[in-house]
Amino acid sequence: MVPIIYKIFLDNDYVSRNDIRVYFKDKFKQIKAGHSFKHLLPDPWPSSEMVDTLVDKSSGQFIYAATVIGYIESPRHRPDERLNAIFQLRLPFKDLPFTELDALYRLIIYRAEDLPTVLDILAFPALYGWFRVRNIEAILQLGRGSVEVLLADLHSVITIDHIGHVGFLHKSLGDFLDEPQRAGDLYRDLSRARLFHIARVISYFLTPKAQQDAEFDDVSTSITQPIGDVISSQFNGNPDITKANYVSSDILEAVDLFPTFSFFVHFLGPCSHRKRDVMFHFAKGYIKYLYYIKDVCESTKLVYSEQMQQYCKCVLAVLDNDYSGNWKAHFLYSYYHLLRDPRHSLPEELSYAIFHMLPTFDNCAECTFGQAICNIIPLDSDGNNSLDIIRISHDLTEGIKQASIFAMSASYCLALLCDEQSVRQDWHLMSKTSLFDPDTDTTVSRYTQKEVEQYIFLMDILPYVLPLAGRYELLVDMCRNKSFSPHSQLWPKKSGRAREAIDSYLRRMELQEGMENVVQ
Repeated sequence: MVPIIYKIFLDNDYVSRNDIRVYFKDKFKQIKAGHSFKHLLPDPWPSSEMVDTLVDKSSGQFIYAATVIGYIESPRHRPDERLNAIFQLRLPFKDLPFTELDALYRLIIYRAEDLPTVLDILAFPALYGWFRVRNIEAILQLGRGSVEVLLADLHSVITIDHIGHVGFLHKSLGDFLDEPQRAGDLYRDLSRARLFHIARVISYFLTPKAQQDAEFDDVSTSITQPIGDVISSQFNGNPDITKANYVSSDILEAVDLFPTFSFFVHFLGPCSHRKRDVMFHFAKGYIKYLYYIKDVCESTKLVYSEQMQQYCKCVLAVLDNDYSGNWKAHFLYSYYHLLRDPRHSLPEELSYAIFHMLPTFDNCAECTFGQAICNIIPLDSDGNNSLDIIRISHDLTEGIKQASIFAMSASYCLALLCDEQSVRQDWHLMSKTSLFDPDTDTTVSRYTQKEVEQYIFLMDILPYVLPLAGRYELLVDMCRNKSFSPHSQLWPKKSGRAREAIDSYLRRMELQEGMENVVQ
């Protein structure tokens, strides 16, 4: 019979939504016309939104639609109450609307070998939707290929797509597993499962295995989704009290063991690789998560504080060890971790200006360092953890160390503004591009728009950097030369303020030098 049979798989790939919608509309029309309690039905009923939800939940399969209609059209009950019960699931009735469907699910799932592990696996698509098999194996610490073997008998309700993601063929399976009254001993508390996943994700990045570049080909960034889902909840208007629901002793233990310093050193230095995208995603989510839960209790507050201390010490250590004489790296560090402190009164337009100019700082090791600290603590972050990072960094560098960082930062600004050859080759000047500057009615040739914006930005920020800079002979020499490139004349007010900052710095250095001579 094989040659004359045509198989139609009624899953998400089969466009049966329109058929199911017609089915629902016809059946509801019959119920409203012929049901014994039709006179008690509200008008209109059901709403179009209800029908849309039912169609969506059907996932292209008539088994759900038929079960729903069979339950609603019971002659001994009000159809509208039965429909409401389907949406609520927790029912005041003795019977359940999905008895036949639930029995089928139980029959299928009970056939699986190693049922506890299978239920742990099913929690992933139930919580997050389609989830990569390799990530499930990493989080649950299963051997390669284990998930496919364990789910081999569940293909009637579960599928693994061609790129290795597991998902439910029918959305009602997730509803079944999440409802204790329906699932019985197959029920798993998904809220507890999410906490378990978060702890396991953190523990996974504890291992040397996670930091081997070869692993990144197999483990996609979605491995961090358990943490990402918690972070997204803070933007959904949840009150602070719900944050306690996203903390567990296992998570705090994993965080306490997490080697923050060595983890960040791995990809902040100049030898880091582009395959660290997974680590970037985890690092961003990890720090945001700690900030999100920090006020839950004293333990979370202490954990957050310690982890931020370690992160800031790591960034400073990388700056000292790998970029000790690098002006650009010091400028990027001072901008992200020091200068935006409220005590420096940096205007808002300068606090975020560099965020739009990151491409001009690209394609070099120190810019990888700058982009790393920018991506981990975004400038436009809705949270205030960046302020905590800045405060800790100020405390770690306070005094001569901080003055030295700002001196090298100012040197970088002046080197570009004065068109120093050592940095000019790093600026990628263009020979064909010309831009019209509306403020001066002047055409600026040979520069791309980003390069012009960078030049203006450095002129604007120099007056905020120089007052914080200590004595640095190379910086003093550049200030004494006052050799701004001719392009600075296009913005006389800005270049004037920059020159005033230079004069003030030189007077301060001369006064300091005079006091040192007196002491001697």
